[in-house]
Amino acid sequence: MWTRLDHAGKLYATVGNDTNSSTFRLSATLMQVIDPEVLQAATLKTMQRYQKFNVRLSGGFFWHFLARNHAPLVIEEETDYPCFPIRSRGPGAHLLRVLYFEKRISVEFFHALTDGTGALEFLKTLLHSYFAELGIEILADGAVLPADSLPRLGEDFDSFVQYREYCLEIAGPKLESAPRARHIEGTPFDPAGHNVVEAVMETASLKEASKRLEVSVTALMAAVALKALAVTLPGPNNLPFIISLPVNLRQVFPSKSLRNFFVVVNIGGHTDPSLPLAEVATAVRAEMAQKLTKASLARFVTETMRFDRNLASRFTPNLIKRSAIRYGFNRYGQGATSMTLSNLGLVKLPPQMTPLVERLDFHLYPGAETPINLASVSYGPYCTITFSRSIVEADFIRAYVDILKTEVSGPIRLTSNRWGV
Repeated sequence: MWTRLDHAGKLYATVGNDTNSSTFRLSATLMQVIDPEVLQAATLKTMQRYQKFNVRLSGGFFWHFLARNHAPLVIEEETDYPCFPIRSRGPGAHLLRVLYFEKRISVEFFHALTDGTGALEFLKTLLHSYFAELGIEILADGAVLPADSLPRLGEDFDSFVQYREYCLEIAGPKLESAPRARHIEGTPFDPAGHNVVEAVMETASLKEASKRLEVSVTALMAAVALKALAVTLPGPNNLPFIISLPVNLRQVFPSKSLRNFFVVVNIGGHTDPSLPLAEVATAVRAEMAQKLTKASLARFVTETMRFDRNLASRFTPNLIKRSAIRYGFNRYGQGATSMTLSNLGLVKLPPQMTPLVERLDFHLYPGAETPINLASVSYGPYCTITFSRSIVEADFIRAYVDILKTEVSGPIRLTSNRWGV
């Protein structure tokens, strides 16, 4: 069985092994210590449900492809830092891994396989299967895809192709060339690795702060990031601070696909350190309102597919094309952003499962030119904002939390894996 990668999958398959910046992680902390044997059984059942995830990456002459992987996915006890590079090629290599540590189950994905939405569905099914293996029967209640359920129509659709013609019809004006962004500079950890800091706060207090500033929660997080960047990187510089926001296109173009279906929208500009957060938030809200319209997102879809649809590129050998895509990814992808901020939003589990799961976490891999990235997810009464960094300097994280503390009414609890500290 061979499956051609979707557009986003091709990009990440091409650059992933070279940049090691194409993995992300979803974790669930349970109320009890994980039983490895039970988790292994649940993993195998979950992989049976998600047959399209049971693949390996194979290189063709013109593009990479997904080939059926007959090797079982074996869970691992977590011993390294989050998002340790995945071996995505070679015999038995999977594009995801399942880890456990004490009460935590983590699933890490290579972005060529899926996006945050598809990964979240997988994690929810895995949790449902794990509790079922323990003898705890939980009604799916429409909030989870049980391991014994049949795939829904459209789960394997390449929605970029599905909506391409429609997006061409409604797309707004052509996008302006993205300027090179100002980057965070720092000292890489030695040995290399990731420090992860999690800021946990009440979702209600975060929503209250965003409502007071008349912006969305994502816009508030982005505004705080821009303000923290301006405070921690002062001095004259002609390059703007740019925050990249992955946008789940399923919210605009209906799709049940579990494959990649998102675009990245850049927000930001030149931010004065003395500018009040309210003014930064207002500017972010205005820019998001402009770029997140249906017509604008349709333009993003057509632009991101342009290289894929180009006849010359389709018949350019993979070896040559890989260098061109890597250059474009580093120059116009990571090069055009100061950091990435991805907000999965509020996650709901079946009511019977809720008392069994304490919290959820979401991590992004810091890239070569984005040594600090942010990710957030809300579950139950709490929201967790995760800072992943590959450099020693933590000034930005301290500034971000300090600014946030002035806006939210409730306490902010910090945890860390203490890598490099």
